[in-house]
Amino acid sequence: MKATNMNYLKKSAFRLVLAISLALAMGLSVTACAKETAQPAAEEQTQGAIEITMTVKAPAVPGGTEQEYTVEVPSGSTVLDVLKASGVVYASEESTYGTLVTSIKDIKQGDHGEMTGWVFYINGTFSPTGADSTTVQEGDTILWEFQDFSEAAAGDVAADTTADTAKAA
Repeated sequence: MKATNMNYLKKSAFRLVLAISLALAMGLSVTACAKETAQPAAEEQTQGAIEITMTVKAPAVPGGTEQEYTVEVPSGSTVLDVLKASGVVYASEESTYGTLVTSIKDIKQGDHGEMTGWVFYINGTFSPTGADSTTVQEGDTILWEFQDFSEAAAGDVAADTTADTAKAA
């Protein structure tokens, strides 16, 4: 009888030690996972958030619209990141020059003339790079403008010709 009780106690003690060991192992695993997932959040905090003003303007559309947004994005964000973060509905496609925004707020390139589409300016200057590769800084202003390039192209050619004529004289 004593041997049976002794075996029972040994099995119970073994089960108790096993249960405690498993509980500790699981606790350490959960803690390790929590630390790993918390780390990216800490990295984002060190990057800091910046505030950008973005305007969407469509003068090439009859009754053209204009709306301004204040958007907060992580430091190092691109113009495209700001557009995404604003919540404005848009569409884009990949091109040899990067991501091309083809539609904003249901105004699509080509819908209001064959030579119409979206361009953007940073702090009033036309950007020579794509929206996905142009980074923004605290306080920058972005203007997305739907333009009719047939009119703009004619004006640019006339301006270039006038400038060239003045240089020659």
